[in-house]
Amino acid sequence: MDEEEEVEEEQEEPQPTETAEEKLAREETEMQSVRRKELKAVNVADLKEMALSKGLEPGKKETMMESILEAEAKARKDARDRDTNIRFIVVKKKEEYEALNFDALRKTCADAGIKGRISREAGVSELLRLWQEDDGIDKGLAQMAYEAREAALFAMDTTGLLKLCEAKGTNPYVKEVMVDRIVKKETASGKFGRPTLEEKKDAEPEKTTEDAVEA
Repeated sequence: MDEEEEVEEEQEEPQPTETAEEKLAREETEMQSVRRKELKAVNVADLKEMALSKGLEPGKKETMMESILEAEAKARKDARDRDTNIRFIVVKKKEEYEALNFDALRKTCADAGIKGRISREAGVSELLRLWQEDDGIDKGLAQMAYEAREAALFAMDTTGLLKLCEAKGTNPYVKEVMVDRIVKKETASGKFGRPTLEEKKDAEPEKTTEDAVEA
């Protein structure tokens, strides 16, 4: 009997490995299921107060529950995205320091106020520490947010951008921008290029008989 059980266990197919994305989705589903049961036990008045604290519109109990669940799920996702971005920024900065040759690293350390003889590893570590103390992570996050927003705006069509400008009270027809673009367009078309030989000939007045005599 024991031998038969051992044979059956050996013949069982291996279970597929759960990916990180699948694990996260499963945990999120389980968390929302538990949270939904908790919210059902909350009375309408407290649920309304909870919705208002999250900047949500009050309404029917079921509607508020779903809105709260969505808001909390978004907050968790935003936190995960922030952690991912922070890791990316720190790793990128560390690689930037590690890519410096010895002389460049030594000069960078000296410019940052790091004195004395120091190993490459210690120099990179100290530069990274000073960079973090100087709000390097927050500045990096702000730059990433700026670039993401800029890319999203560039992806919009002109009509959408005009509507967005109107909604925000922004003048899309900025004089300096229009002047700059006109000059760039004219420069690209060769308006300010060196005149060709033919253009020079056209620009020279024809000599008359009197001019020839005077010459």
